[in-house]
Amino acid sequence: MYIVAHNLLAMNAQRQFGINTKSKAKSMEKLSSGYKVNRAADDAAGLSISEKIRRQIRGLEQGAENIQDGISMIQVADGAMGEIFDMLHRLNELSVKAYNGTNTEEDRQYIQEEVDQILSEIGRIGETTTFNEIPVFQGNPKEIVKIEEDMEYTFETTYSVVKDLPAWLSVDDKLEVHQDYVGIQDTSGIMYEATVNSDDTIDYTYRGPNLGSPYGEYNAQWIQNSEWSPEIDNNPSAKISFKGLADKTDALDLYNGLFGLIGCSIGVPCGTCTDYYYGINFTGDEQGYSAMATGYLGNNNLAQGELNLSEWKGFKDSAGNDVSCFEAVLDLVQKQKEDLNLSNAEKAAQTKTLAEEIAGKLRDKSLDVMQNVADINDHFDRALSSDNYDIIVYDYRDDYALTNKHAADAKVQTTAKALVTAKASYVEPGEKVECERPIYVVCSSQSNDKIPLDLPVINLNSLYLEGYNVARYTEKVEYIGEDYTKKLKAWEEDYTYVTTMVTEKYKTEKIIKPEVTGEIFVNGERKKVVLQEAEIQYEEKTRTVPKTDKVYNSPKPEPKPGEYIKTREYDPSSNSLIKDALYYISMERSELGATQNRLEHAYNNNGNKHENLSAAESRIRDTDMAAEMVVLSKNNILIQAGQAMMAQANQSNQGVLSLIS
Repeated sequence: MYIVAHNLLAMNAQRQFGINTKSKAKSMEKLSSGYKVNRAADDAAGLSISEKIRRQIRGLEQGAENIQDGISMIQVADGAMGEIFDMLHRLNELSVKAYNGTNTEEDRQYIQEEVDQILSEIGRIGETTTFNEIPVFQGNPKEIVKIEEDMEYTFETTYSVVKDLPAWLSVDDKLEVHQDYVGIQDTSGIMYEATVNSDDTIDYTYRGPNLGSPYGEYNAQWIQNSEWSPEIDNNPSAKISFKGLADKTDALDLYNGLFGLIGCSIGVPCGTCTDYYYGINFTGDEQGYSAMATGYLGNNNLAQGELNLSEWKGFKDSAGNDVSCFEAVLDLVQKQKEDLNLSNAEKAAQTKTLAEEIAGKLRDKSLDVMQNVADINDHFDRALSSDNYDIIVYDYRDDYALTNKHAADAKVQTTAKALVTAKASYVEPGEKVECERPIYVVCSSQSNDKIPLDLPVINLNSLYLEGYNVARYTEKVEYIGEDYTKKLKAWEEDYTYVTTMVTEKYKTEKIIKPEVTGEIFVNGERKKVVLQEAEIQYEEKTRTVPKTDKVYNSPKPEPKPGEYIKTREYDPSSNSLIKDALYYISMERSELGATQNRLEHAYNNNGNKHENLSAAESRIRDTDMAAEMVVLSKNNILIQAGQAMMAQANQSNQGVLSLIS
């Protein structure tokens, strides 16, 4: 068919020619740019993936620079601490030199002048060492942050509370009047029992602790942590009973009863003197409440044992696992909750069986802890069990050491101060808090990819070297003269012990507002929060206690002129302060050195990630030059062929002219 209105052959050849021309243009673009993806249309998905990888790559590149800056900051600190090390060693040398007895007071003053210069330089380095105007030795930077609604914040509060013993725990501190004892002056009146024989002679039996030399001959009569013989079995002074716990018949009530014991303490007096308390702390971590008893109220010296109720695995659950008393009770609560066929009477019986087991083991464990304390301290060894739930405490001071027989009865300390840790939120949105945040070294574009760099506090106060002095002298009076020495010795030996009941003041604490510290997360960055210190209200009280004093029978003799001289005694600051300062600097320097090692590992890891991510991005974006040259050659040939075909197509309609003519 011959037509002239449309040259379809030419149109087809032209269309194919256009396609090949565009294909050649794209090949030329890829070859000239080096990228096979030059616009989103080239590879839409590949472009998105590539840009995401590029973000990671460029973040890693900047992160590597950040890490190097962090290492440089640590090296500044390390170099400064190295100088402080050298100065501390010089201080040590100067101190050793000053302590030598061949130096005069004037020599030591010269040495002190160098010491003062070294101390000043240590203080200057601590105050002025900076990196990019950031102080290096003044601790972590602080800032004020306003709490916002969407911030994460967690606070661990530590505060003191006063705990009273739970009502179920019975403590009786007035059991019986002591029998008569005889005091022996030579042994300070400690614990002899007198037995009057039929011929009116008296035998003395020692009932005290192991005093060792010079009283070793009495040790055969000493009874420690054992059953007592009948003649002294009637001298208890206090009783601690766990029977109230054994009577519990409701599982939750049993749990709450145990929980109430956490943070409490029981103390009893020493059996030989008036100054000490010995006893037990009940500690644990339950229901988000962690308590560690820190001491009894008052000013007594303490020697306590600790029973951690949460960690003491003395029981079995229904599966036969070793569990704590709390876990055993909760296991019973769950079992009773799941068994709908159990009657109330059966539940009560199950609970009482477990309660009796816990009460008995609690008595045994408490006794073990108290006796372990007694093994360390000879003052107190009189705690024994009387039945399944009781501990009996004995006080064996004799009449000589007491104002009256009732004074030997134990005053058991039943209230204690406990240090409690609880996790809670004490900050409301809108409140401003002071935060301490470490210096973060950001390693990449990931928000959580950062390494904290905690800065140390280094100054003369933190090193305890403020006012360190190797040239200090104190005045001392030395008495001389043989006559006066004899008079003074005679006066010192002429004394008696007098015990009186005295009224002393002591303070109790009531926490109005606990000390709160914690951390908040601002845009994923952890910041340590420093809130207010604990607000404590003190209440002053009085109590009456026995006090034994050494009373001299005559006034101290005064020396006559010429019987004494006044001297200056060399009294330098302790050289151990320098040792402690060296230890502190070593610790801080080691921590920064470990952080530097970590940063160097992070830098190496960044290089590895950068290399592999670049390879992945290259596979998406970069042109394979050899393959693209093949495509370009093909397109060139096709374009030339297309040109030839369009020429042929334009000649094809020439045959119509022969028909017309």
